[in-house]
Amino acid sequence: MRRPLSFGLVFAFSTATLFGQKSEVEQRADIAFAKGLAELGFVELSEKVLRNVESGGLSSKLTEEVALLRCDALYDAAKADASRREELLKKAVDAYQAFLAKHKAFGDADVVARAQARTVEVDGAYARVLGNSLADLVGEELNARRGAMRSFLESAVGRVNDLIREQEELLKEGSGGEGVQRRLFELLLNGADLNLQLARVQEVPTTFSVAEKMFVKLSDTAGEGTPWSLRAYIGIGDVYAAQGAHEDDFKSAAKLYQEAASYYEFAVNFSIPRDLAAWKEASAQMQQPEKQSRFLFLQLGTPGLVKANIAAGDTSAALAWALHYVNTWKREGLELTPPQGYMALLDVTQALVSAGGFLGGNPAVGDLRWYESQEALAAASLPKKNQRSSLDFALSLAQEVAAENKGNNLQVRAQRVIGEIIARPGVRVDPSVLMDAAKGEFNAQNWAASVGAFKRVVSSLDGSDLAARQERMPEVLWHVARSYQRMDRVLEAAAVYEQALESWSGDPKFDGESAKGFYDCAQLLKRTIKGDSAIDALAARADEVLKRAASGTGKGEDIKFRDAEKLYADGKFEEARTAYAGVGAGAESHEKAKVNVGVCEFKLKRYEAAIRTLESYLTTYLKSADAATTDARRLARRKEATANARFYWGLAEFEVASGGANSWQKVVDVLGTFQSEFPEQNQLAPAAMYRVLISYGRLNQQENVKSLLGLMLSSFPDNRWTGSAATESYKMLKTAFEAEKDAAKKPGIEREMAENLQVLNRTSPRPSFDNMRAESRHWMNLSAWATAEELLKRIQSQFGAETKHAEDMQIRVLPDLGEAQLRQKKIADAFATLKPLVMDEKVRAAKGTAYDFAQAAAGWLEVQGTKVIENAGAATTVADFELATKAINQLTDASEKWAQEWYGLKAQQIYSYLRFAAVDGKRMDTARSLMGPMNTQLGGGTQFKTEGMTEDNRQRYLWLVAKVK
Repeated sequence: MRRPLSFGLVFAFSTATLFGQKSEVEQRADIAFAKGLAELGFVELSEKVLRNVESGGLSSKLTEEVALLRCDALYDAAKADASRREELLKKAVDAYQAFLAKHKAFGDADVVARAQARTVEVDGAYARVLGNSLADLVGEELNARRGAMRSFLESAVGRVNDLIREQEELLKEGSGGEGVQRRLFELLLNGADLNLQLARVQEVPTTFSVAEKMFVKLSDTAGEGTPWSLRAYIGIGDVYAAQGAHEDDFKSAAKLYQEAASYYEFAVNFSIPRDLAAWKEASAQMQQPEKQSRFLFLQLGTPGLVKANIAAGDTSAALAWALHYVNTWKREGLELTPPQGYMALLDVTQALVSAGGFLGGNPAVGDLRWYESQEALAAASLPKKNQRSSLDFALSLAQEVAAENKGNNLQVRAQRVIGEIIARPGVRVDPSVLMDAAKGEFNAQNWAASVGAFKRVVSSLDGSDLAARQERMPEVLWHVARSYQRMDRVLEAAAVYEQALESWSGDPKFDGESAKGFYDCAQLLKRTIKGDSAIDALAARADEVLKRAASGTGKGEDIKFRDAEKLYADGKFEEARTAYAGVGAGAESHEKAKVNVGVCEFKLKRYEAAIRTLESYLTTYLKSADAATTDARRLARRKEATANARFYWGLAEFEVASGGANSWQKVVDVLGTFQSEFPEQNQLAPAAMYRVLISYGRLNQQENVKSLLGLMLSSFPDNRWTGSAATESYKMLKTAFEAEKDAAKKPGIEREMAENLQVLNRTSPRPSFDNMRAESRHWMNLSAWATAEELLKRIQSQFGAETKHAEDMQIRVLPDLGEAQLRQKKIADAFATLKPLVMDEKVRAAKGTAYDFAQAAAGWLEVQGTKVIENAGAATTVADFELATKAINQLTDASEKWAQEWYGLKAQQIYSYLRFAAVDGKRMDTARSLMGPMNTQLGGGTQFKTEGMTEDNRQRYLWLVAKVK
């Protein structure tokens, strides 16, 4: 939960720059404050503090610490925001790598070491998120995701291995002390985990053994019984369990799970023994903090221990260890460490649900035990109060997890476990429990399951009195309608909302929510199904319902805002402007209405008026007493209004600059930091960055263009505005390329041009032939053969069947594809691509195409220094060799004799017949007849020296003369 900031802290920040240059101590205090803000989730405010600190000038070390803190802020934000976790972790991964690329060589050693440790930690977190997402995918999408994850993990494993070697070298040299040793332990732990995750997504797992060796090394280096060693034992258990999951043979898998269980058990039992007498003796003088630290290893090891025993077929052992966890927790009065402790508790709960049976004993005493049958429980002669079913106890545990974790993923998981329990035959529960389970499906966004679960609540309420139904039904029906709405079943959603309002009105919260939902659904239906009298009538009823719900609640002004929104949605911007201007201060969306007056001016192309309105809101209104509020809902709308105001102000400035004012710096001033100040605006931010990039170009600030495009690529790689920005950058680079006189600099510019087109073609819904073709030519010019091949194949797939591109495919695209394959020595592929082109009697193949085919078919001689290497061709039949020699003969005959090009062609001609002789011995005579004049004219033997002959060709002739005899 975010804690409110104290007035003193905010005041200290806001007045920080009033008293001149700060000392380094003060700067460090501000940086620590910014770090605290980021950890609390106030990323934007943290960034403002950092920018304020930077404005006063920083030492090189502090500059590095601030840069690292920005990376940390992304990681902290990812941990706090489950909905954007994958996206933010990817940004954090890129940010840490960029930091190390910049500072590793010459940066402060302590700062760099912290960055390295964090990089590995973030790599692991990102890999786990990717791994968790695999469960929801199938088919090609699953394969693509696994491939991407595998590629990422391979690079991450390479990074951590390098860091481990560096730390080991430092320890060998005797430098670094405990800090270096601790970092080595952290790297070994995280490196082993990365290798384990990599093995899980490999087609043929090869890094299980690497992960195990790293865990063993960690345990041996740290010393058996140390916390590091115990964590390593749990890791080794994870390795064997993962291998068991990969094993198809049941017996082999069971052995692996048994091995896994033994490692988990060692860590758990060493920390807190299951033998109660042994534990009491060991803990007699132990303080609570030490017990709590030992309990951490139960929280980490119990899930694997329980699952491994179940997978090995030993349910009794699994339940014994599961209850050891619960007994220890309750008996010792220990705290669960989030999220591990609650996750372990849910795994215990799941094991109880799967096993069924009964429980006897008292967890507060620590003697809770599992019994497979009612008879076994009865034989234990326990008091009735200490007997209960496993499902009943599991339900209580799941409810406890849900209650302690409101608003996060653990609550969702717990609610889903509750749903699984109550779905069991014979289980009777209170409607409140059914509500928890239904909310679990709703919060997990399983909309169809949510509808079914809430309908079960409705059924359970049928037998309740009217008061109980009146209390529950408004909330239940709102959830049903909302679920239908999320499934795009809008008509059904509208019907349920209306039913809730007609039959079960009276709830102060859900009446308003249902009225709003009913209105939104009706308006969507009206826009989609135009001219339908039934839909129009539905929309009219929804409008009346919303107004009724607002009457007497002070929300009449919000209705005015909604009316203005309808006009805006219909494109009636002049009328909408007047309506927005009439929204009073009582509306929650009053500030959005003020901003939308300016947005309407922009839509009406009255740019100067838009600028005045929006600038006034941001620079005057927000600083006035009228804007003072502590209302959370109004503040949330202010955040959106502020973003819109900045965005459209910037767009208006852009239009003014484009209209001839050339005021491009003003666009940069307004929008230049939009993406960092409004990181949640994923739609507006790339559009703003696009305008800033164009402005940089008009200001001739090419380095800023390049830097901003790089940021767009890392932050919004698939966004259309990133593609448009790449197009603009490409145009600028093309101008620079054509003007550049230094040949050595041209390839660098051309590579940037190719990368820009690559972005455009990737982000376009359907990239054009011309753009893809232009990109492929750049990659060919740069000898980036693999990239060129992949793109040319896409061109062939996308445009190969279109008649209008047939000629381009024949004489440009396919010849380039064949060349790209040949340069990579994909000889069979090149042969298959080029053969149809030289066989086509209607279109004569170009010289380059014919030569590439001759090499692909017959092979060629490659020279490396004085060494000549044969590259075998793909031809295997007389017909194939005849086609190849025909092509090279035509090229040789058409070339000027005794010129440099002719020497190369002649050598290829002789070699082609030499290879032809392997399938038709008579062709050796042709090779000899061709070689003879070369011997005579150029001296043969060890000579072959003449003007115009390159050294590479000379080496080819020396090789040929020894073979053609």
